[in-house]
Amino acid sequence: MQLEELLKQTPTEYEAIKTDLIALHEANQLSSEDYFTLLAKIDELTIKISKPPSASSDNSANSAYSGNQSDELSRNSQSFWQNQWQDSEELVLEPGMIIRENYRLEEKVGEGGMGVVWKATDLLQEAGKSPYSYVAIKFLSQNFKQHPDALKTVVREFSRYKRLSHPNIVQAYELNRTGRTVFIVMEFLKGIPLDQLIKNNPNGIPLEQAKPIIRAMAQALGYAHQEGIAHLDFKPNNVLYEHEQKSVKVIDFGIARLLKESDRQKTQFDPGKLGAYTQSYTSYEILLGLEPDQRTDIYALACVTYELLSGKHPFDKKAATQAENENLSPKPIKGLNRRQYQALLQALVFKRADRTSKVDEFLAAFFPEAKAIQDQEGALK
Repeated sequence: MQLEELLKQTPTEYEAIKTDLIALHEANQLSSEDYFTLLAKIDELTIKISKPPSASSDNSANSAYSGNQSDELSRNSQSFWQNQWQDSEELVLEPGMIIRENYRLEEKVGEGGMGVVWKATDLLQEAGKSPYSYVAIKFLSQNFKQHPDALKTVVREFSRYKRLSHPNIVQAYELNRTGRTVFIVMEFLKGIPLDQLIKNNPNGIPLEQAKPIIRAMAQALGYAHQEGIAHLDFKPNNVLYEHEQKSVKVIDFGIARLLKESDRQKTQFDPGKLGAYTQSYTSYEILLGLEPDQRTDIYALACVTYELLSGKHPFDKKAATQAENENLSPKPIKGLNRRQYQALLQALVFKRADRTSKVDEFLAAFFPEAKAIQDQEGALK
C-alpha cells in the first residue's frame, strides 16, 4: 500500500500528509468521510509501523490492506460515517481523562453551539518541563454532530486557523479524533472573554485602556480579511483578554467564510447555513439573507467597541433589523470626541452601502494620527 510505504520511508511526515488532506478537503476534492477515514488509517499505520513486527504481522497486514484500494476506501468511509459519527454516543468528558495518550483533561472552560472547550495538559510538553504545557481542546457537541455538515464545519474551522498566522488570532495545532469524537487542539489562552470584562465594568472602560484592545481586535479582523476570510461571528465572548500581558486573541472561526465568491464555489459549502449567527452582533444584510463581506465584521467590531467603552450594546442587544424598524440610534459615549463618535456611527450603519468599508478606515477615523483634531473638538459630555 502506497500510504504505508510512504510512512515507512518518512515516518515524520504525518503532519505534512494531514495538511495535504486538509487542502484536498478544502478544495472539495476529498469528502469529509474519506478525510477522516484516511486520518484513521494513518493513525493505524503509524502505530503499526512503530511496533516491532510479530510472527503474524505480515499476514495481518496482507489481510487488512489487500484488495482494491478504492473499494476499501469506499467501504471504510461508509462504515465510519454510519457507525462512528451519525450514530455515535456522547463521549463523557471528565477531569483526568487521557485523550489519545497525548492530553490530560483538566477542566471545562467554555461551551457553545458547536462544542465544548476543555483546558488540558500536553503530556509530552509536561514531561519535558515546558512552561507551556497547557492546550485548549474543542470537542464537537453531540447535538452539533447530528448536523449533516458538521464534519465539513470542523475541518474548515481548522483550515482557517492554519491559514491565519497573526499575534491576535488563536493558533490551532491539531485536528484529530478519539474513538467517535472529533476535536481541535489549540493554544491555551489565559485571561477572560471580553464579555466578562464588560460585565465587570458596567459603565465601560476608559478609552486609553480600551485603545490597545480595539486596535488588536481590528488588526486581527483586518488581517483575516486580507487573507480572504470573514469571521462572521465576532462578538465579545469570541475575544480573549489577558490583563497582565495586555494580550488580545480572537477565537472561534467556526462559521468563517471565504470572501471571494470563486473560492466559495470551489468549496460548495456555506457554514452560515448552520444558523450559528449571534443576532445582536450580526449585520443587517446577513439577517436579510444577503451575501456577507468584510463590512459584516466591521458592524460587529463597532458593536463590540461601543460596548467595551460604554458597558452597553449600541442597540440594547436587539438585532439590526429590529433596531432599524424601531429607529434606534446609539447614544453618545462620554470621553469620545465628535470625530470618534461619528466613526462609530459610520461603522454601525445598518445599510451596508453606507457603512465603513474597511477595518483600516475605521481605525484611521477612530484613532486619527493628528492629536490636534481631537483636542480641538473636545470630548462629548
